[in-house]
Formats: sequence, structure tokens, C-alpha cells
Amino acid sequence: MKKVLFALLTLVIAAIAATAVFGAPFFRDVPESEWYYKEVKAANDAGLMVGKTATAFDPEGLVTRAEIAAILSRIEGADVTAAAPVSFPDVKDGDWFRGYIFWAARSGILRGYEDGTVRPDSPITREELAVMITRYADGKGLALPTVPRIDAFADEAKISDWARDAAETTRRAGIFGGDAAGRFSPSSNATRAEVAALSTRLLSSIETAENTVLIAERGKKTDFVLVVSDGDGDDADEFVSAFLVTKKTLAVVSDTTAPAAREIVLFRADRPESEGAMEGVGKYEYRIRVTASDDRVAVNIAYNLGLARREAFRVLFADYWNGYELRLPKDLDRKESYPFTKERGEASLIGTDVDGLRDPFVLVEGDTCYMYGTGWRAYKNVTGDLAGHWEPLGRVVEDPDDFKADRWAPEVYRVGDGYVMFTTYTSKETGLRGVAVFGASSPEGPFRIVSDGVITPKDWSSIDGTLYVDPDGQPWMVFVHEHVSLDDHIGRMAAAKLSDDLSSFISEPVELFRADDPSWSHANITDGPFMYECGNGDLLMIWSNDDEYGYCVGVARSENGRVDGKWEQLDARLYSLDLSGFNPGGHGMIFRAPDGDLYLSFHAPNVKVMAGEKEKPYFLKIREENGELVWDD
Repeated sequence: MKKVLFALLTLVIAAIAATAVFGAPFFRDVPESEWYYKEVKAANDAGLMVGKTATAFDPEGLVTRAEIAAILSRIEGADVTAAAPVSFPDVKDGDWFRGYIFWAARSGILRGYEDGTVRPDSPITREELAVMITRYADGKGLALPTVPRIDAFADEAKISDWARDAAETTRRAGIFGGDAAGRFSPSSNATRAEVAALSTRLLSSIETAENTVLIAERGKKTDFVLVVSDGDGDDADEFVSAFLVTKKTLAVVSDTTAPAAREIVLFRADRPESEGAMEGVGKYEYRIRVTASDDRVAVNIAYNLGLARREAFRVLFADYWNGYELRLPKDLDRKESYPFTKERGEASLIGTDVDGLRDPFVLVEGDTCYMYGTGWRAYKNVTGDLAGHWEPLGRVVEDPDDFKADRWAPEVYRVGDGYVMFTTYTSKETGLRGVAVFGASSPEGPFRIVSDGVITPKDWSSIDGTLYVDPDGQPWMVFVHEHVSLDDHIGRMAAAKLSDDLSSFISEPVELFRADDPSWSHANITDGPFMYECGNGDLLMIWSNDDEYGYCVGVARSENGRVDGKWEQLDARLYSLDLSGFNPGGHGMIFRAPDGDLYLSFHAPNVKVMAGEKEKPYFLKIREENGELVWDD
């Protein structure tokens, strides 16, 4: 943008009045106590307006149409000497304003009257000035920014129809403000002090408009698309949640078939803006990149961890959302890290050589450890070293006749001389996920269904069944009532009594708690329950949801020691990214290794690939301490 912003530039042009003098350091009639002192000084320093004399500004004097043309040309830095002539009978050779009038007319800013005159010496009204300002901005293709000012003019009804849009635009941009009573006074003539203030505010608005990209306006329908190429909808859901958390309401459309005028592009999206976005972005880092072209603008967000994505959105709203508009700098390329607040404990984790296994469940048989996971795959470790080799056994479960999809979260228990597996699949009969019971004579399978299909309620979407036997010897299944099949979309944890052979429910399920009960909950999922009895008799349940850092393992305590009692959610998580500094992870269970040590098993990260890392099982050594589970490091 060509603007006259340098106080010491010699701007040799005709004065607004014959006695005008540029560069006056002060004016006797502009005391510091007046509201317009700073504005007059700024306009004078920028070479936009000058005094009537070397020492007088005449703040209450009126401003003509020709003088406004001159001020706008100076803002533009236009060469008015080269302006092509326009035929106006009241503009003659030798007039000081001749070049300014021709430039303003050619630029569409100043238009003649029906009689062909342009009336350069007529004092300009406030509504005429608003129109000239918006014509100037429109001619430059600028969307003037909106500032935190929402009060409409008290005399809005008095504004002429032809000036109403311009008055509103300049009001929203903070260029025009009302008087003490909030009036615009559209037919009043603009004074020199007012024009000084308006011109400096216009400079600021133009600076913002030219150097930023308007992404969205609050309260207005916005052509705004979130672009995700993999089509699973997960990122779109998370993105909308991010907006809801910050209480910003934007129109978000999931149709990605064609580019929109404005796009938020997550790094998976198949868009040119995504190319190279992930280069150099670590696990805890994110990148916000703005790419603007003639027809659209894309804001590309590259990230690995969900918390980094949320931090990127937080930055957008905290740094670039002014309450009315979301504007980002043109050609922005900002890369930062998520700000951790606690020490990291990655060294405490034991990794495995098993890639791509979710929901790991460990069964210990003597000196041998078996591990089962989603996909109905199994592994065996005979080394005694959890970080040692885990021999793949392949898929150890046979699909039942009712199987449609999903092979989730198998849990295997030794019962008598055989082995029982609780696991989740989608039923052909119901079309919903449910938990079924399988059996085998060996921990290496094959496991075949022994229940009559899924045993969880047929009209529920249920997952992640786990076994608990109460002090009376009554077996229970604790399981997840999924948020996707609940009207309020908030997941529940439930439990029901099992028959002695564990193959069916013998009671109606009872609700234990909701996903939003914990103080740390940042999502509506209930996931991966596992029961643990402490040496002091306390009954604990570990389960997974999201805290502010992503997927994690929380702990709940039964207040009366019964599975169907009231559950208290502990504030401290057993595993969280903020505790480990490693990855978000969850769907945990607890086992005692052959050496007698207690371990938490879980998978991390909670996506298929993140920063080049595949999801896989990890183990964390833990111990009991005063009825709680803590890291044993």
C-alpha cells in the first residue's frame, strides 16, 4: 500500500487552503486537552492535513469535497499530476484541486451531480464522507476490519438510503463514531478536527485490511469449509468441538468437493496448501499457515497430536479473534509447540516390538505372558522381559455367524480349565456394536463364540466388556454404553450381573457414571474399563476419556466398595500426556508380571500413525499407595 506515513517527507503539493503550511510542529488552537489533539497531530505528521497557517489548524472549520479528495489521494500516494482530465464545468485550469478531483473521479470516489457539476468547494456532510471512504476502500478491494464496537447509531433512521451501507461499514470499522448521545448526524458538515480523526482511523483500518486475511465474521453467514480428505469425519467433529469450546459460532460445512472462498485445511487434506506442511512438525508442535490467492484463502493447520491441534485453534482465537472477526496475517507461517506445564516421564515407559495393536490386554500364565488386542490378534512373550520379543500368534478368534464388522478389545481370563474372552464386534442382527463371550481350551485359541450373539442390550451400542467378580462370588460385566447411541451423546459406564458360565446377563444393566463426571473430562467418551481391588479393600476402576491433553487413563473409586455403588472420579489421572510428555494413550488394564511387579498396559498414540510412530502397546510400572495407584519410578 502506498501511504504517506513519514512526517519528514517533503510533500510539495497545493495546500488545502492558500495559506497552508506542512510540517508544523504544533498549532496554538489545538491544545493537548482536546479530544482531537492526537488525531490532528497524527494527520499532520503523516502529511494528510496541514494548518490554515503555520500556527493555526482551525479545528472547527469545515472541509470541502475537494479537500477530502486531496486527503484520500495522499493516503493512496497517488500521482495526481498524471490524472486524466474529467469534464466538470466547475473545475478549471489553475484550480489547486484540479488533479485531486480528476484522480478521485477516475477512481470512482467522487461523482458529479445531475447538472454535471462536482461542487469541489461545497462543505462535505458526514454521510457523503462515509460514502467516499467506502468507495475508496471498495476500489482497492479492501474489506475494512470490524472493531469491538456494536452500538448502532441512535439516529440511524435519519441516514439517507444511499449512505446507509457506507455509514454502517465505517461504523463497524471504527472510523465513524457517534457523538455523546450516539448520533451519527448524517447531514452535519464534517469539521477539520473530525476529518483529522477519520483520516488517521482510515489509515489504521487500511493497514489492517491490506496486511490480513478475513476468515470469518461473527454473527454473519460465512462461506467457510473445513477440509478433511480421509472422510472419516473425526477431525471435522473435533474441529467443531474446538469452536464450541471457545464459544465462537461459525458456519462449518463438511462438503469438500470444491474449494470455498475460505477454508480451514487440516494436514491430511488433499489440497496444494497441505504440501510440505508437516515438514519439521514434531509431536508436540503445530503449524498455522495462510495461503491467499485471488479467489480464496486457506488456513492450513498441521499437527501430530490432537492437543497441538487444539492449541492451534486456541492461538487463532486468542491472538487473531477480536470478538467480531477472525483475521490472520497474509502469508503467515507460524510454528510453535504446545506449552507443557509438568515434567515429563517418557523414560518410565516400556515399549514393545508390536506395532499397530490397540487395546492391549495381558494374560499371565506362569512365566509366559500373552497379549491380545483389537483385530483379535495375539502375541506371546516367554523371555520374562516385557520389552523383549513378543511372538505373533496371528488371529486367534473365529468370526461368529453374526459377525458384521469390528474386532475390538478382547479380554481373556482363565476360568476353570479353559479360557473365556469378552470382546466387541458389530452384529449383523442389530447393526450395532455389542459385547459377546467366546471360549477356548488354550490361551492361544482358537476362540469360538459361546454366547447367543452379543449379550449387551440389543438396542444399545456397547463396547469394551471387562470381568469383575464381587466379594459374594457374583460375576459382573462392566462395559461401555457408547455415546453414539445416546440421545445426549454423552457416554456412560454400565454393569450387569452375569450367569455362572459368564455367557449371559441375569440382571438389567445399571448406570455407574457418565463421561462428563470427572473434573478433567474434555470429551464425551467412556472407554476401556478395568476393575482393580486394592489391598485395603478399595474398589477402583481405570477407564479412558480425553483430558485437556488428549486420550488418557482416569481412575474412579467406588464409595461403598460395590460395583453398582456410587463412583467418585479422582482428579489425578494414572496416565496422561502431561504426565509422560510422550504421547496420549489409553484403554488400559492392570496385570502382575511374572516377576511380581504391577504394570499398567495401554496403547499409544491413539491414532494409526503420528509423527512417524505407529500405535502400539506400552507398559508402565505402578504400585498401590494409600488406596491409590501411582507410578512406581
